[in-house]
Amino acid sequence: LLVHDLSGQGSIVALVDPDARTPLLACRTLPKSAPTAEILQALEKAEVVQNAPVRHILAVDDDPIVLETLTALLQALNIQVHTLEDPLRFWETLAAVNPEIVMLDVDLPYVGGVELCRALRAEPKYAELPVIFLSAYNDSETVHRVFTAGADDYVFKPIIGPELITRTRNRLRRVRSSPALG
Repeated sequence: LLVHDLSGQGSIVALVDPDARTPLLACRTLPKSAPTAEILQALEKAEVVQNAPVRHILAVDDDPIVLETLTALLQALNIQVHTLEDPLRFWETLAAVNPEIVMLDVDLPYVGGVELCRALRAEPKYAELPVIFLSAYNDSETVHRVFTAGADDYVFKPIIGPELITRTRNRLRRVRSSPALG
């Protein structure tokens, strides 16, 4: 049993294979720290992911703590988060990873996340690839710029674990059901 506390925002619970550290049941997000009985009840309702394919996400952010947080939150969902701090290596990493979702920070050194999103949308191979922005900006101008560039979703920092997990799951479900991407 793996329980990951989200610093007062809730808990993620998953049943894992102790040898392989891979999920046998997808995690469930609980809104608060929970007693053992509530954790076990949540696991009974968890989706079975054993033998499910590993999903891949490319996360681009110059803050290593954000990248570590994303990895910790999403790995229990059978998602491999490929992290990138240097946006100048974006295209080569994108081609190597072939992700199902790209997560971008708005402010990146050298080239901004909005510019990377515009470039993705202009490239036919990646035009339909879901893009989730992560940013501390919550002003309407920045949000408008991001969606005008082609973003699919926007998550405010500091990241709230259950919100990120829900938004990521929703995007992955849409990728699976899309003939162009799934």
